[in-house]
Amino acid sequence: MGQTTLTDLVGEVQSGLLNRTDLTNDRCTTALNFAQWRVSRSHDFQELKGFFQTQTFFTNNAFNDKFISLPPYLKHIHTIILNPGDPTARKLVHKPWRLFDKQWPAPEVLARSKPYYYSKWGSAAAIVYPVPDAVYPVWSRITTFPRPFDFNQQPLAYSDYDWKDDILIALACAYLWKSYGRMDKANDYLREAQEHFVTAVKQDTDEPDLEISLDLTDAGYVGNYWQDPFIKVSP
Repeated sequence: MGQTTLTDLVGEVQSGLLNRTDLTNDRCTTALNFAQWRVSRSHDFQELKGFFQTQTFFTNNAFNDKFISLPPYLKHIHTIILNPGDPTARKLVHKPWRLFDKQWPAPEVLARSKPYYYSKWGSAAAIVYPVPDAVYPVWSRITTFPRPFDFNQQPLAYSDYDWKDDILIALACAYLWKSYGRMDKANDYLREAQEHFVTAVKQDTDEPDLEISLDLTDAGYVGNYWQDPFIKVSP
């Protein structure tokens, strides 16, 4: 989360534009949204990576039950786990929509079972096959786009980005100065934003606690290892 409210961000942008009387709060907000989306297109920062929990449907309408909901502002799905916390948990296999439609053009007319594959078209929902035969919890690793600012509805909102308010302000000022035909001032702010952005990306990709290993033979067995079906112990 950012450290500066939208009201203060807009104030800083207006100050960067020398407090022009024709520059409204809404226009500054639009410029800040453009800045957020520009940052999002350039790099997936850790704070926009998260988890999403939902569940499958099990009703008498198989057509509707083949869909699982996806979170708002979804950018990427990294993995979907079906029935997490259960020994039968499994990672759903992502299939491109052309292959999915070729293999299972109408999953709802086929026998129900525990889902194994999924395909995504757009960002509203995913389709699974087989159609669920019960209600299963679903857990996903995802990356999202930042939520847009709305000055009229949430003037005290914070950006979804951590410690990047200065980048958003500089990008917004660059955009606005360019729109007023002052490329010299726009380029100054753009250079400032790029410098801060490069530093932020470097910090985001640093993983000082990451241990690189070719295998996990030194990890040993943990807990009730005999209950793990993937561990085989020689007699």
